[in-house]
Amino acid sequence: MDKELRSILADPAISDSVKAALIPELTRKREPSGISKLLNNGPMIAALASVLTLGISELVKLNLAEQKSEETIQLDTSDKQHEQSLERLKFQFDVIRSALDDTKSLQDRAETLLFLTEVELLDGLNGEKLQE
Repeated sequence: MDKELRSILADPAISDSVKAALIPELTRKREPSGISKLLNNGPMIAALASVLTLGISELVKLNLAEQKSEETIQLDTSDKQHEQSLERLKFQFDVIRSALDDTKSLQDRAETLLFLTEVELLDGLNGEKLQE
């Protein structure tokens, strides 16, 4: 018996009839309530664990999908930048080829290349050597 029941039974102020009525009530097994009831329910805990596992799994999948999407976008951007760089190099090659056409004098070729370098249409040409 617990302490509460013992103190009631030992109390001389409480009549025997009241004690007899209270004993079944106090000795009845108390049902857990709230969280303790939930924690004592094995199948419920298993179900909650399963739901949590599935939820976390889906969040991880979404995160991975988002990362893969961002990587794809970055690769597409990188590919476009490479294509633009290649197009610029082809354009510069065509400009240089036409500037170095055999029908022009050496002075005209140098002036044309110097002009294209100064307006930043061509990269990597030495402007000082062209001025000579």
